[in-house]
Amino acid sequence: MEIHLACALVSLAACTHAVDVTTAYPGPRGEAGAIEVVLNDESRAMSVTVDDALVADRKYTRRVHVDGVPAGTAHVRVATGGRCEQGATSEHDVVVAPGLTSTVVLPGPSLNVGCAVLAGLDYVGMETGMIAMAIILGAALRPGGGHHH
Repeated sequence: MEIHLACALVSLAACTHAVDVTTAYPGPRGEAGAIEVVLNDESRAMSVTVDDALVADRKYTRRVHVDGVPAGTAHVRVATGGRCEQGATSEHDVVVAPGLTSTVVLPGPSLNVGCAVLAGLDYVGMETGMIAMAIILGAALRPGGGHHH
């Protein structure tokens, strides 16, 4: 029974992944375009402002698409950093053309040193656990069900 529960929990944890965020600029639009902020790697806590309006707040994502941004120059601030990510911020003046999408491409967040070590230890622990589960499963499937008489 405990093995089934452990397998279910491992499967559930493996299913969490970043989701692209699509949002709208919260202001008057007139002639509008879009801004897309794309990270090379996902962040667990990405926040984006456009002209000081918060459009994404601590999202687990690598892409934020903002529709309805007024044409002209928009000031975009991007902050990443959550859990084991090293915090980073950047600011960009982006030219927004009506009907077009302007893209800001940024590097993904870096792991902080402590979490990088912890992630390595976690990986070793997960591999050891998988080997142990394989041994237990192999013993259970052996003729006799792994029981000694």
